[in-house]
Amino acid sequence: EIATGEFVSFIDSDDWVDTKLYELCVSKINPDVDVVAFGAKTVNLKNNKIYKGQYSSKSFKNKFSYSNVFNIYPVAWNKIYRLNFLKNNGLVFDTPKTGEDQTFFVKVILNARKIEILKKDLYYYIKYRNGALSNRKDCTDLSTIKNTYNIVEYLKNYDCDSKLKNKIITRFLLKVLSWFSKIDIEKRSEAYQEINKLFAYVNDNINRSWWSYYKLKENSSY
Repeated sequence: EIATGEFVSFIDSDDWVDTKLYELCVSKINPDVDVVAFGAKTVNLKNNKIYKGQYSSKSFKNKFSYSNVFNIYPVAWNKIYRLNFLKNNGLVFDTPKTGEDQTFFVKVILNARKIEILKKDLYYYIKYRNGALSNRKDCTDLSTIKNTYNIVEYLKNYDCDSKLKNKIITRFLLKVLSWFSKIDIEKRSEAYQEINKLFAYVNDNINRSWWSYYKLKENSSY
């Protein structure tokens, strides 16, 4: 809201970027480009090593397409964005406890005129950061469910190819299911009920797919 530049990027407070990152991103810009996506190296705080992790650009295609939409990863920090593009489309983060950039990512990739790819890993992402909810096995946070509701609510009225819509919804439903295994035992029954409600909501608002037949068991393991 207070940014004044032509482009904006996000860096988590304990991550860092290579000094050449933004120069190379700007070199990919032309008047039609709203987003430039790039890769990241992972910094493992357990052994103090830097390596090509899950966010590396090694899996990126040379050109962005909806057939490989998640190759560029649904996070905010591995991209730069044209500021007017974000403001004109009202693209802001949601406010759950975690994953506040998930709906943001979906809206960005669906509304950007063009997304350019920089196949270099020039962002340094801290893994196993202290207190990260994604590392815990006893969490009580149900933000992944809220995020998925927001995404489905947006997609149900969005005019796009049904295969793309199903691909996006599948990604986030699977994230909800994987998160279920980390839920604290005292919160597990509530999470189980909320996930079933979410699947029912998806069934009511999106064309039938695998989620119409899937049944989660309350004692399901990862």
